[in-house]
Amino acid sequence: DAELSDDEDSDDDNFDDDPVVVHRSVKHTGAVNRIRSMPQQPGIVSSWSDTGRVYLWDLTTQLQGIGFRGSVTQQQIQTASSESMGQMVQPIFAYKGHRDEGYALDWSPVEAGRLASGDCYREIRTYKVNQDSTVAVDSNPLLGHSSSVEDIKWSPTEATVLSSCSCDGTVKIWDTRNRSSAMLSINAHATDVNVISWNTSVAYLLASGADDGEFKIWDLRMVKPKKETEPVGHFTWHKKPITSLEWHPSDESVIAVSGDDNQVSVWDLALEEDIEVGNQHPKLDNDVFGSKGQKVDIPPQLLFLHQGQEQPKEIHFHPQVPGLIGSTAADGIHMFICEPLDPKNNILKEVNQES
Repeated sequence: DAELSDDEDSDDDNFDDDPVVVHRSVKHTGAVNRIRSMPQQPGIVSSWSDTGRVYLWDLTTQLQGIGFRGSVTQQQIQTASSESMGQMVQPIFAYKGHRDEGYALDWSPVEAGRLASGDCYREIRTYKVNQDSTVAVDSNPLLGHSSSVEDIKWSPTEATVLSSCSCDGTVKIWDTRNRSSAMLSINAHATDVNVISWNTSVAYLLASGADDGEFKIWDLRMVKPKKETEPVGHFTWHKKPITSLEWHPSDESVIAVSGDDNQVSVWDLALEEDIEVGNQHPKLDNDVFGSKGQKVDIPPQLLFLHQGQEQPKEIHFHPQVPGLIGSTAADGIHMFICEPLDPKNNILKEVNQES
């Protein structure tokens, strides 16, 4: 036991020092509503500006400049910071055709250079970024939403298929080869649909999160034209608008969700409560209490809660480290470990080996 205690103390000591964040800054016209990097070429970045323009940037050099490995020296930090001050980088393209600003933005994981953006005027535009950095914009927008397009996600398997959600309460599936109307439309929520996420492991599963704090799971095989569709999962844990959700990159049943109630929740949808013998699956160890001190029943699928941030806005799983999650919020950025996804503390062991 004493040896175990010493190991635990050693683990804690490795986190005593403040984290070092090395960055490069690039001047941007207008506030950045959303930013995304091309998965096949991360140095190519798109951004939505509150001026109503979509910008494309080649930040390959800047990305390479912060690619330190191992321990970072103070001299490297100072050099990177001084090089980033006032750095003038011009966008390689600026699209001015949107009639309003927007937030929906996504790169296709299937076809390199394929981008889509959606605006508050309800239009969706698609682009193709070529190898020579020229950009072709499809002449006809995708029209079908009756209100602001809030989020867009390309299919993980089909190069011409994308999904969108809107303040009109719907989720739509589009094929860019037929631009006259959406292939499928789901009356998903009674309030604004803020975010969607397409399961990269099970391509027929799509998640949506809404303004009323609810998020739902949809089986696209069950969606039929002009017929109402019931979700295969419906969760009401969060009490304020859902701001982000994302499926785990390798575990098909795990999803993370953030809300304006200052919570990030992690769920395993494969877990179910056994009514006869009680829940035998791992779940939250401690009681959870509401804002008025009342004890809250914990759904069996709820694996993990992260709190302590004000208004979390976006969450992402680390693509290689199973239990590591990053979240941005009004008061900063958090990186945290979801212990049920890393039961053997592999992340801490790797940190110890590098220290």
